[in-house]
Amino acid sequence: MYIYFPILILGLMNVKKIFLFFVLTVVLLNNVLAQIKKPALKFKEEAETTIIVSNEDYNSGYELFLLNKPKEAIPFFEKCIDVENIDPNVYIYLGVAYYQIGDFTRSLAICVKGLAKDNTNHKVLAYNAGNSAYALGNYARADACYAIAIKDFPDFTAPYLNRANAQLKQDHLQDAKENYIKYLELEPNDPQRENIEKLIALLSQEIERRAKEKPELINLDEMNVQNSSIVVENNEEKVNYDLPEEKLLTDDVTEELVKFDIAVAPELPKTEEKEIIEKEENTTEKSVGEYIAIAVPPMPEKSVEETVAEKITRDDVPVYISTSVDSEKTEVNDDFLQTEIIADEDLPSTQYALPAGKVAISVSTPGFSPNSPDFKKQKQIINVSASNKSNISNYKFEILDEYGNTVKTVIGKKIPKEFEWDGKSDSGKIEDGKYTAKLSVDYGNGNFVNSEEISFNCFSSKPKLSVDSEPDDFSPDGDGINDKLKIKVASESDAGIEEWKFEVKSQGKTIYTLEGKGNPKDFEWDGKDKNGIPVNSGTDISYSLSVTDKYGQVSSNSNTVHVERSAPEPVVAKKVEVKMNEDGTVDINIPTLSFKINSSELTDTKQNNDTLKKVYEILSDKLYEDFKVLIIGYVNPDGDDWTEEEKVLALNRAKSVEQKLIKLGINSSRFNSLAGSGKTSNKEFNRRVEFKLTK
Repeated sequence: MYIYFPILILGLMNVKKIFLFFVLTVVLLNNVLAQIKKPALKFKEEAETTIIVSNEDYNSGYELFLLNKPKEAIPFFEKCIDVENIDPNVYIYLGVAYYQIGDFTRSLAICVKGLAKDNTNHKVLAYNAGNSAYALGNYARADACYAIAIKDFPDFTAPYLNRANAQLKQDHLQDAKENYIKYLELEPNDPQRENIEKLIALLSQEIERRAKEKPELINLDEMNVQNSSIVVENNEEKVNYDLPEEKLLTDDVTEELVKFDIAVAPELPKTEEKEIIEKEENTTEKSVGEYIAIAVPPMPEKSVEETVAEKITRDDVPVYISTSVDSEKTEVNDDFLQTEIIADEDLPSTQYALPAGKVAISVSTPGFSPNSPDFKKQKQIINVSASNKSNISNYKFEILDEYGNTVKTVIGKKIPKEFEWDGKSDSGKIEDGKYTAKLSVDYGNGNFVNSEEISFNCFSSKPKLSVDSEPDDFSPDGDGINDKLKIKVASESDAGIEEWKFEVKSQGKTIYTLEGKGNPKDFEWDGKDKNGIPVNSGTDISYSLSVTDKYGQVSSNSNTVHVERSAPEPVVAKKVEVKMNEDGTVDINIPTLSFKINSSELTDTKQNNDTLKKVYEILSDKLYEDFKVLIIGYVNPDGDDWTEEEKVLALNRAKSVEQKLIKLGINSSRFNSLAGSGKTSNKEFNRRVEFKLTK
């Protein structure tokens, strides 16, 4: 008995060893099998029943997001968004990234998709969904999204503000007022409290007025009410910092710290939809902070305090006002939000391409003329704006004629700020017509964007113009026969006639001009020069008419007319006579005054003295005392044309008569003396002095 006891003990010990060896072997095999089947994933426990996964795609996207490269981060987040147990913050990061590049529709859809998940941060996603809808100008959906954020988190202040702003946009004044009041209760020390209170007072007045009068929109342009700033979820506190500004897309990124600027939301009550228009590739792109606030999830595996200390530079900028209606007042249908907002939005997990941006073009002028003398009007400038210029595979710019034929094509990879077109087609021709410009952009991976077509006109041809005149035997001698030259005009221009000018020349000198605006019509010329003196008989005169279109292109036409008097040669008056003309002017006909030979000095004769005294009496008469007096002196030229000496002599003789009348008592300011022209067979008539009176 004592002999077998040690043996029994030894046997029992062997059994225990065998059992322990078996258990250890099973555990080891299970661990080996688990390692074989285990994917290359990093695990972290967030709760006892939930394992959160962050794979390589998630980590890559997150690193790019921290470096403010949302365009590059998006494909990585898209690839891992439907991975089982993926970090739920991926919906927030992806939604924010789409928001940063200006794709608010996609941002809204991602946030709504995240709201459908059980383990996601509904508070932040609902708030960001509201901001995306707000940026799209869909204030009703923004209102619904903010209501979801408020429903389960009534102390979350940011959506109260933004919901109030959305309600104000919809003219829901009572709801907006209550939200602004609620916001001040939650944020009593808001730096713009005074401004908010003014707005609340205005709303109260308008609500009261509408109860009594016909409803009208109030004018709140003087108020500066903006959406709430950024919120970081973790410690239930609002942190004012902006999303990082996106850096250049380069391969040599060496920056470690990323600066976050304060977000500035869109101003109220302006209703214009904000659009993100990026600058050139070589400039820093705009950040989301310029448009509306976005809530950002906590940084993985780090506290908010650690992350902010490492990655954020704070700026003490005022946070603008926001409020909301009491969450118990409004019931929000989550099904509506999930179905309506993303009605046609397809988010396949296999689509990793970046979204195509927005592309728009505009023209600097509705028309241009390649032949304009003004270089500013010689080219059409097509301005280009694109929300994404950094990921373009290629672009094609086209100009089409009114029949849809492409006349000009430009292809490239980097979109310029503007295109210039000189009116020439690819073949080098210039033709008038209506043209259309359009821009097509290929972002790769099947993402194409086309701008809206914009139309303009090209006017390369000068205005069409024809001019004719009648009668052929022009005779402006006052006898009522062919006294006026009728100018007949026909002009046409697609660009539009801006102005016209009519000129008459005699012996190379311009003696008459007439100008006007717009398209010229038929008109008449009485054959008198700019001083009211009829052109001489037996001479040829030339006239021209020119028209100028709105682009400075000029067309002109000219002709020559022979002037021949039909009345007999005039004779010298025997006495001083007054003749009233139809145009209101007055002629004083006098006998010939005698001068010393080749001199302007009047001879001292009774006829000269009597004649000048009679003229003085006429000019002093109350009937003519308000008239100006034109004195025209003539000589009998040796040849058909006057020499310069003869012109000077004629002028001096007129001035000599003027001085005599001034000495007799006529005010000198009434006189104007000129030299005449022409020659008749009557030598005595050729040496005359004429008096013409005008008002």
